[in-house]
Amino acid sequence: MEFNKTGVLFLIPSLRVGGAERQIMYLLNNLDKKRYTTYICLFKGRGMYYPKVHSDVKVFFCSNYKNIMKTTREIRKIIEKENIDIVNSFLPTANLYLFFLRLYLKKKVRLISSQRGIRHNYFNKWTLFEFLAHKSADMVVANSLAVKENITRFLKIDPVKIVVINNGVPFVEIDHEEKRKRRSEIIFENDYPVLLSIGRFDSQKGHQYLIRSVELLLNRGVNVNLIIVGGGVLRDEIDNLIIRKGLGKFIKLYKNRESIKEFLLAADCFLLATLTEGASNVIMEAMASSLPVITTDIPSNRELVEDGVTGFLVPPQRPDLFADKIEQVLKDPEKMGIAGMRGREKMKKKFTIERMVGMYENLYEDA
Repeated sequence: MEFNKTGVLFLIPSLRVGGAERQIMYLLNNLDKKRYTTYICLFKGRGMYYPKVHSDVKVFFCSNYKNIMKTTREIRKIIEKENIDIVNSFLPTANLYLFFLRLYLKKKVRLISSQRGIRHNYFNKWTLFEFLAHKSADMVVANSLAVKENITRFLKIDPVKIVVINNGVPFVEIDHEEKRKRRSEIIFENDYPVLLSIGRFDSQKGHQYLIRSVELLLNRGVNVNLIIVGGGVLRDEIDNLIIRKGLGKFIKLYKNRESIKEFLLAADCFLLATLTEGASNVIMEAMASSLPVITTDIPSNRELVEDGVTGFLVPPQRPDLFADKIEQVLKDPEKMGIAGMRGREKMKKKFTIERMVGMYENLYEDA
């Protein structure tokens, strides 16, 4: 007996390198093909992940995303022509269209928005977009408990309609021969321990505090290297800061890559000095790779890292304490190894791609 498949349309600006984009790729390519027909609508071009979209996923492009009403009409036509049952949006720009679709859709369609970051500013346009979208949606997906609490309190969204679905991450198998090879490919003029941080260059990620921490460590005679991977508006500013401090021999910047596996394999410890976060994919990927993690003590990070057990937490904006913790951890390889192992075990229990996809499938069934 053959059942009618559920048509799911995903809305997202593009498939550039980013946390939300990785999650939507996992969904597109892993939803049960016997139960779902998947579609995706992009507003700002393809992006680095686009070639990885499976051939059975139908892709649409809406090039006039700044013309909200025109794009809404285009999406409505796609929904009606393809007989879409569920529309699931990712990121604020895409979320906004749910508000207008709710006003103009003739066909009964379940609308699911998503929230992947913490909001603190009432006067930000993205806050308004998300408020309108979440109010219009049938369900809202938050990728952490911290995000759910934030939009319940800050945006006044009914908690009953919010479901928490944690991100899923791939697991890097540790191959010590490959690790040595990757280390040899990272061009440092020394053999000091390699620290790794990954994240876009903006004020929220706190790269300046990591650079100050490395400076403090070197001044103490604790020799380390730092790799920072990312792109963004503050990259040149961070690069100039490294040059001014004379740290170019010890800190290297790399552009975004489709895969961060090579960096995870090359590193001894992962750092993230973020000031605010919804749910950090890079922390999860580092933990899944058995890397010990040192990060900031903020609500979403506490969901991932149990201080002293699966990693280590430090107050935000305290490069001195970050430096202290890095020094302590590097002096105790056994403790590093145990924290890395426990972090990986935690990821396997709760943060696999299979579990994440299964939770979305349950959500779609309930919808």
